[in-house]
Amino acid sequence: FALEVENASAVAGSSIVQLPAHGLLPGDDQWMPVSNGDGTYTFFNLDSHQVLEVPNASTVAATQLDQGFANGTSA
Repeated sequence: FALEVENASAVAGSSIVQLPAHGLLPGDDQWMPVSNGDGTYTFFNLDSHQVLEVPNASTVAATQLDQGFANGTSA
């Protein structure tokens, strides 16, 4: 299974869902991890060019992830 942007949306705030991976085809289930240099990583979606984020930087278990434009926050 892979993390995929729901309905291949390019809209900020779109939900991230778990679905079977598409294999090697380019798509909304491909993420590029980029080191932030401080031990953390930012994950960029190769289809929407947005980042995987935790809304409002929540620390609550089972928080629904979404995508958004990189803005330098801890989300």
